[in-house]
Amino acid sequence: MATEIVLRPVSADKEDVNPFGAGFQEFPWEAQFRSIQYGGSSRSMLAIESGGTLVGGMALDLTTTPPQLVFFEVIRRYRNRGKGKTALLALINLLLEMGKRKLFVQTGRPIIYRRMGFRFVPVERSGIVLELERPLIEREVPPDTPMVLVYEDAYQWHDAYEMPDSPHRVSRTLSHLKQAGLLERMAVVSPRYAKEEEIAEVHDIGYIERVRGVSERSGRFGKDTQTCPETFDIARLAFGGALLAGEYIEDWRRVFVLCRPPGHHARRDQAAGFCFFNNMGGLAISLFNKGYRPFVIDWDAHHGNGTQEILYDKPIPFVSLHQRDLYPWTGTPQERGHGPGLGFNYNIPLPPLCTDEQYIEAFDTVCSMVDKHRPDVLLVSAGQDGHREDRLSGMMLSDSCYRHIARTARELADKFCEGRIILLMEGGYNLDLLGCLNEIVISEVAGIDGKS
Repeated sequence: MATEIVLRPVSADKEDVNPFGAGFQEFPWEAQFRSIQYGGSSRSMLAIESGGTLVGGMALDLTTTPPQLVFFEVIRRYRNRGKGKTALLALINLLLEMGKRKLFVQTGRPIIYRRMGFRFVPVERSGIVLELERPLIEREVPPDTPMVLVYEDAYQWHDAYEMPDSPHRVSRTLSHLKQAGLLERMAVVSPRYAKEEEIAEVHDIGYIERVRGVSERSGRFGKDTQTCPETFDIARLAFGGALLAGEYIEDWRRVFVLCRPPGHHARRDQAAGFCFFNNMGGLAISLFNKGYRPFVIDWDAHHGNGTQEILYDKPIPFVSLHQRDLYPWTGTPQERGHGPGLGFNYNIPLPPLCTDEQYIEAFDTVCSMVDKHRPDVLLVSAGQDGHREDRLSGMMLSDSCYRHIARTARELADKFCEGRIILLMEGGYNLDLLGCLNEIVISEVAGIDGKS
């Protein structure tokens, strides 16, 4: 893929000041380059490339035991975008293929590697030895953890510019969870990138290529879906975060995936409503193919038309509670499914200015549907945009309503699914409010109270 990290061997002669080329001019260690060049064949130089663009470089000594990472650098303008972490993962995979199980790193900042999830042994003051058998990101969480939060700062890199789907939707939520004292009580794990073949379970191959191409040139899909160069990868990371939650559901039980871009409007071959890949559709089908009986609740104020389309011919129950006559202007009660999915699709359109009482009454109907289908894992497209202070809907829901439906979802998961519940963040566009609402939802599903 054009945006994947590639480690390319670099050769240099004695005349080269910088064997990595002009793109690495800002690198301050010319003496280090000289030392590597004259160090003989024991030092291997690797350029780090992303989409054919030089983003960094590294030098290895493979003759020592363990091998040594002599230097590792990412060009300044590409830092804090996940390039370094991804390059390290590529290096680890390379070393593991060579039968190497440890790596000596000359570093003065071991805390960086600890944050990445590595276990290591300090070697006096000269560096650390990384244990490569362990994953880059630790997936194990204590058994008594009340909630797992799947999150990565990279979710902020998709910038839709003036679109309501702002990067601040996740950053404000994270800040609010910290202030409320919830974050320290949860386990936070990083998502993984979805493979193209996994995305192709719910999206056409040609469409996936279109998302990649439009992202590379920062284009639009219609009026309501904007890309930037990072969009394709971050959409893969959102999709992969959902899949990861499903892969660890037996261990984690209660999971909130704090991801963006959202997904429930993404159809098989069309981006829409700030959505590119349908995270919930991918999660539901993945769990279904593994033998689970998932039940999908979409409580976003807008109809989850993309999820409905993807699940329409599958025997996977899907129910959407949404404001009628609102974008995307779909979701009538007559849409009941097709073929094996007939009778598994439910829509509950609600009137504009819908009150808490009306919504809770509709949610009681959802409870009876869950009782009818007896699922073993509950999935929630958790869009908090039905709140009375959210400008993208005309519903009049309060904080108390979200507290009620989140608590009810937890009770349903406990009753039917042995506690297994996964929530994916969808809508919610009032930045002053979303963090509070996500805190309410998380605290109720986890069964813990925050400070606020």
